[in-house]
Amino acid sequence: GNRLRGGPQMIQLSLDCKRLYMTNLLFSTWDRQFYPGILEEGSHMMQIDVDTEKGGLKLNPNFFVDFGLEPDGPIR
Repeated sequence: GNRLRGGPQMIQLSLDCKRLYMTNLLFSTWDRQFYPGILEEGSHMMQIDVDTEKGGLKLNPNFFVDFGLEPDGPIR
């Protein structure tokens, strides 16, 4: 139910290889050029669950950090 802004940029796999974390923030100068909406609406972070036994990825619907909702305004 959350609207995604931009595209996946920074990706980090957990040490146990079961979770993949993704943000839509890259570098502020590039974000200004390619994803100007991030400056006004903020970035976000998501978690993708990795099935290491059967294979496959699944978006975790219970993990979504919207940095646009911060009390002092949207942050990147």
